[in-house]
Amino acid sequence: MGVTNSDKVLNDLMTILYEEVKAPLVNIVQLSELDNKNKIINAKAKKALRTLDNINLYKKVSSSQIALKLEPVHVGGTINEVANELEPLMRSAGCRLNVEIQGSIGAADTDKQVLKGALQSLCQGLLDTVNKPSDIVFTARKIPTGLRVSVLSDAVCFDSVKVSFKNANYSSSQPINSIAGAAADILTAREMFSLLGADLGKTSQKNLQGFGATLNISKQLSMV
Repeated sequence: MGVTNSDKVLNDLMTILYEEVKAPLVNIVQLSELDNKNKIINAKAKKALRTLDNINLYKKVSSSQIALKLEPVHVGGTINEVANELEPLMRSAGCRLNVEIQGSIGAADTDKQVLKGALQSLCQGLLDTVNKPSDIVFTARKIPTGLRVSVLSDAVCFDSVKVSFKNANYSSSQPINSIAGAAADILTAREMFSLLGADLGKTSQKNLQGFGATLNISKQLSMV
């Protein structure tokens, strides 16, 4: 089915809305960086910007405005990059973000920009579902079917997380109940992982619970 005129109008409106909402958020970030007393405001404004940017990235890739660039990507390095970026947000929420990466995890065949956006959204979404203060853990390890990446905590409120993953009803108007703040990030993460051929789902590890997805191991011998 081709793109209809109404689809094009909707896409144009979404692009305009993105720019209209992003501009004041950028101003808030810039102003809050001038005063150390506004660290919490700065962290929350940057969180909103990441949410907005990742939704926009998903829209562009899923509508073929941007093509996926699949290449060997060092998963551990990408997780560390995201963890460093999100550390001020975690600290402002009274949480601590830890990273546990298997030493020989290697690379996945993926799109780094989309993977980074998926990890950002997933971690932000999990943050909105935990009882604070708490520890949040980024993990990456090899399993027989690929490279498993997870975001976990011992304080996740799964009772209020009513999100469909595999075989999801995309027409549902209630993907997540009672935690509207987490809905956009968790659903964005789910769809971005789907673009990478990975299913996002609930997972557990030891006494921790959260969300995880399995990426395809790179078949190339060298990094690019």
